[in-house]
Amino acid sequence: MASRFENCLNTLQKQGRIDDAQKQEVLEAFRSWKAKGADDAQAGMEASAITLWRKQQSRAQAAEQILKAREVVDKAAQHPRGFGVGAHSFIIADKWGEAGHYALADVIGAYRGALHAKFVTGLDAYRSKVGGLKRDVPGIVSMIREHYGESTGDTTAAAAARAFREMNDFAADEFIAAGGAMAKRDNYFPNPRMRAERIQAEGKEAFSAYLHEGYDSGRLMLIDFATQEPASPMMAKQIIADVVDTLASGGLNKLTPGQFGGAKTGNRRIDPRVLHWQTADAWIDANRRWGAGDAGIWDMLNHHMGSLAHDIGMMKVLGPNPQGMVRVLADEAKKRLGLEDGKAWAQSINNAFDTVSGKLSTPVHEVIGILGGRLNVPGFASWNRQFGAIHTASKLLSSPISAIGDIITLSTASAWNGLPVTKMIGSYLKAFGPGGHMTRKDAIASGLEADFWLGRAHAAAKEMEGFGGWSFLERSADFLLRASA
Repeated sequence: MASRFENCLNTLQKQGRIDDAQKQEVLEAFRSWKAKGADDAQAGMEASAITLWRKQQSRAQAAEQILKAREVVDKAAQHPRGFGVGAHSFIIADKWGEAGHYALADVIGAYRGALHAKFVTGLDAYRSKVGGLKRDVPGIVSMIREHYGESTGDTTAAAAARAFREMNDFAADEFIAAGGAMAKRDNYFPNPRMRAERIQAEGKEAFSAYLHEGYDSGRLMLIDFATQEPASPMMAKQIIADVVDTLASGGLNKLTPGQFGGAKTGNRRIDPRVLHWQTADAWIDANRRWGAGDAGIWDMLNHHMGSLAHDIGMMKVLGPNPQGMVRVLADEAKKRLGLEDGKAWAQSINNAFDTVSGKLSTPVHEVIGILGGRLNVPGFASWNRQFGAIHTASKLLSSPISAIGDIITLSTASAWNGLPVTKMIGSYLKAFGPGGHMTRKDAIASGLEADFWLGRAHAAAKEMEGFGGWSFLERSADFLLRASA
């Protein structure tokens, strides 16, 4: 028999005041609270409170998106070379320098540099050295322990853990200020990046048993999305089953062929994280068995900062719903520029956004993941990535790490500001030399990007993960680039 609260929801739906999706969301939260032992009144109040908060966030984002759309369209229309160039300049820098605003690619890079500056202690201490073949792996593991409150006696690890917390707090503030919905989490640390190929190799049953054992022993806490509270034992079984299917397939179990889009950027971090490893030992063990291992922690943290910078930059330039903004620009181009020119500019705007946002790279991972599953070859994606790294390195040799990007821009900017071009280029080159350690560190602390630290051969691949691992072939590719420099 339905409760009074459920009958109330049915009435609201019939009156058109809520739709079916909203009804199901509130109902799911209500039932989750009931499963935790709450009475009807408390469960109804909690479920309604969560839904009301989400609705308020949605309204605030809608207002922010409307204002941002008006601003972007107006600025695009004011560009001296027309609306098409103006709209395109919001994605990729205006080559004529007449836009009067920063492009998406530049803003993402600026935020990546800002986050690197906050975490410069960790970047410097744990980056790869000696031609990419050496890294302080025990040190970065100590940093994990310091983050979880252990005292390791390693002052560098303690400083790095402190810097990482400050970086996360800064990123959360910027994300919210840009229009994103996020509940700030104290002492946040990203989960290990569970690898589908490892789960497939050991089997979904083994991974499921591992998560159940962690939950039963208290090493792992699971969060119920509906209540945003620790899950009940009954709900934990459902959550673990869903997590296993999702991670084992690389997310493909949630892929609906032909379905458009996904969660808008502003809501990407609205839900609480499901898995919470309660101790440093629990986190480290999970990462060693199912993730990238100790040697992959640095790359995982770099990926985390890159993801934050990407989302913040997207919202700063295009609002909480960047994909929606691109559709607005494309439609406005068609409307303002006529059938032929409008369609051409709309396509160009969409192509530029797909490239800068990283959307174009998604199908590659999906295809490789599907092939590995169909062929029943554990680790297929990993081997494909490793051979891709060694192949690319053999073709490009030292060019990705010896080439200096935008040297013309550097010299031109120096001349415009009355600075000696030769000295500026000399200083730039000095940072890459054996004695350039402090120069590089000062640059990062000033907010510049650590691309020469992060480019352990990353620049040679379209996909940074191609060189971001610590396998034999990936290290060989890294060494090949450096040895030929």
